[in-house]
Amino acid sequence: MSWIEELDQYGDNFLIDELAWHLEEGRVPASVSMERSPARTGVVFHFMGGGSEFLAIPERALDDHWRDAQDISCKFSELRGLRYETS
Repeated sequence: MSWIEELDQYGDNFLIDELAWHLEEGRVPASVSMERSPARTGVVFHFMGGGSEFLAIPERALDDHWRDAQDISCKFSELRGLRYETS
């Protein structure tokens, strides 16, 4: 099993599920930022090759999924450089 497949085992976390998908597609995030505004709530993936993508996450789940995703990421040395940023 590849490390990305192992990461995907935590796919019940919205952020980790999306992270695994991007990695499978060859897009490597440099950072993830949390976004809360009247217009939208979720996270933004910022990619090493440029560009970004927003993932909507329900307000009631955002904090828990954010914290859990950071803990899960720490289990993978391949994600050592991934930064989680809050504004």
